[in-house]
Amino acid sequence: MTDDTAQPLKDLIGDFAVIADQLVPYGQLPPRLSCYAEKYPRWGDLGAQTCESLTAQPAIGPSALNTIIDTARRAIQVAMAGYPDTPAGAAAKLLDQIDPDIRTILTARVIPLDPQPTGQVAATLGCAGASVTRRARRAERQLAGLLEHPEHQALQRHARLLAHQLGPYLPSELASRELALTSQDLHSDTAALLLHVAGPYRRHQDWLENSRIRGREHIETAAAQALTAAAGALRTAELTDLLMGAGMHPEAIATYLEEKYLHRTIAGQRITHSTDTTATTIAAVLHAHQRPLTLEQIHTDMGIPAFPGSLASALSSRDEFVRASRTTWALRTWDLPHYTSINAAIGQYIDNHGGQAPTAQLLNDIQAAFPDISARSLQTYLATPRYITRDGYSRRRTATDPGPRQRPLHHARGVFRTNTQVIRLALPVTNDVQRGSGRSIAVAIARAAHIKVGSQQTFTNPEHKPIRIAWVTNASNNAHIGSLRTHAHDLGATLGDTLIIALNTHRRTYTIAKLDTTAPAAQQLAQLTGRDTSNPNAAMAAALDNPQPSAEDILRRRGDECVADLLEQACAEATTTGTGHR
Repeated sequence: MTDDTAQPLKDLIGDFAVIADQLVPYGQLPPRLSCYAEKYPRWGDLGAQTCESLTAQPAIGPSALNTIIDTARRAIQVAMAGYPDTPAGAAAKLLDQIDPDIRTILTARVIPLDPQPTGQVAATLGCAGASVTRRARRAERQLAGLLEHPEHQALQRHARLLAHQLGPYLPSELASRELALTSQDLHSDTAALLLHVAGPYRRHQDWLENSRIRGREHIETAAAQALTAAAGALRTAELTDLLMGAGMHPEAIATYLEEKYLHRTIAGQRITHSTDTTATTIAAVLHAHQRPLTLEQIHTDMGIPAFPGSLASALSSRDEFVRASRTTWALRTWDLPHYTSINAAIGQYIDNHGGQAPTAQLLNDIQAAFPDISARSLQTYLATPRYITRDGYSRRRTATDPGPRQRPLHHARGVFRTNTQVIRLALPVTNDVQRGSGRSIAVAIARAAHIKVGSQQTFTNPEHKPIRIAWVTNASNNAHIGSLRTHAHDLGATLGDTLIIALNTHRRTYTIAKLDTTAPAAQQLAQLTGRDTSNPNAAMAAALDNPQPSAEDILRRRGDECVADLLEQACAEATTTGTGHR
């Protein structure tokens, strides 16, 4: 400490006037001196004090006074050095204001991308490792204080610009090239300080991450969310634009995507995808074409073995995909009209138009939205019991609307009336029956069974499974009977045999038997009609509700040629034996 204790501090330090108007960087002084920041805010305020008057004040001893004098001299050197307004110049200006030992710790332990071991720094300074740890904390405090000083606003500005240039996450080699544009080496002290202030940036393997904003997580989240929203795949150009929007350096994106994701070229478009599953590959194909595709078109461009069934399953089971039409699929994110069925398209259109819509406009608009639905199919579905078309408008059928008019029961093939409570169905055993499929039956059967449009009824038998009959509204003239596979099996009926089902519409029960084709014609007719066939013609006429002109004509018109032949044979046999009449 100087012996001239009675002289003002400004007279003891050369060129003191250079810093007289500057704020005192209390961050570089012992923390206990911060209590004088209001009393002596500028160097000129301290310079007016003598060494004697300063040391007479609390917390300012000889050591603290020497620190004040050393800090002032470094501030003068910095002020007179004329640092250029460049990133390196701004960083050097701050570093040169720091005590040499603290600077060593700062540049070796606090700010570098690759900090030196504590023991190595301790050996350099000739102190214990614990001392390095304590002084590292002091170095951090001093750096924070200097960065708040108006004198170093230029450094803050250059650091913000550097953070913008580098982005949140980039290869260290690219960062080195960017720093070289300002004549800096990645491993220099000035570059380390700039990267620290800009982030701080931290090394992650061969990459640098802006740890302040969790740069790696920020980029990974942005990419993952974009791919997830796009069903696991996206055009590489789109993902590149998205990552640029997230702040990533343009030259870092390609390297990042290559290291992180899978890629393929489809229809001349480079596609980035997260996995090699069937679903993500489908999404990749759709993104490449940017339009709805058929199952066959998707399969052609997939480039991996896949069964059409697995494609159809992936498309129908994943929320990311929607049917854009009867035969094509699209990505949900495209926000195209969704197709589920022709009925759904008609119903949705009617609902969107307030409950009824002009029929011609409905047909035109739906066909325009779903071009692979034919006009004929639309008209067929619009004619089903689900809808009512009248006076040029179409609407949904309601519970208050009367049921649609249907043909009489005797027009239905294979149907016979036993009495007012029992009707009989003759149903052939087909491949569909053996597979367990239900089948369509005439609406007149449902009507005769007192089933309302859109409803169903179950008929029971203690020896067999129940039989369900429904009057469906999504077909033009059909009811539906459930599976008869177990019934056929129980009766030993095989392909080509005929099942006779007698429905008691009052009791909701049924009986079932296999037509015995080896029996005489009259007995077979009795099985079919449930009536006394001693007079075959009269019995059949009654079973057909006494139609005109004749029972045989009606049977042939409705397609029951075999039954008509049986009737003709039975009548001939009755005439021959004299037991009945033709």
